[in-house]
Amino acid sequence: MHAYRIETTVNETGTVGLGSLPFLPGDEVDVIVLKRETTGAVQPSVFLSC
Repeated sequence: MHAYRIETTVNETGTVGLGSLPFLPGDEVDVIVLKRETTGAVQPSVFLSC
C-alpha cells in the first residue's frame, strides 16, 4: 500500500478538498481523516545520564 499525506483545513461548508492526487483515475483508495490535536503544550525533554 502506498501512503500519501495531505494536511488541510475543513472549510466553511464542513468539507475537505484533497486536490491533485498521485493516483490514476479508477484507482481504489482508502481515506482516513484524523483531527489534529493542537494542545500547544511543550513535551518535556528526557535527559539520560551515565
